[in-house]
Amino acid sequence: MRRIQAFLKTLKILGHEYTIDVKENYVAQSGGNSGQCNNYLNIISIGAELPQSGKNEVLMYEILEAINYRLELGLEHHKLCVLGEVLHQVMRDNEINF
Repeated sequence: MRRIQAFLKTLKILGHEYTIDVKENYVAQSGGNSGQCNNYLNIISIGAELPQSGKNEVLMYEILEAINYRLELGLEHHKLCVLGEVLHQVMRDNEINF
């Protein structure tokens, strides 16, 4: 799969344009978080130090987090984690680049 920062700078989610920000040393600086979705500023931050598969999975999770927030679905964190991992697996196993 191609690298996130190589081709993806922005992403539209439910009509809102989000900036994808792959940050150096993000995991250490954020207290162990691998990514974050800021729905007020429309920024998805992802740790650059993660392996590429980790970055891809975090992106899937953060997209789900934005959908959960915008549609007020009320999905719990662990369910979003499972859905993010499953979507990542489907994309990877089917060689779908994102």
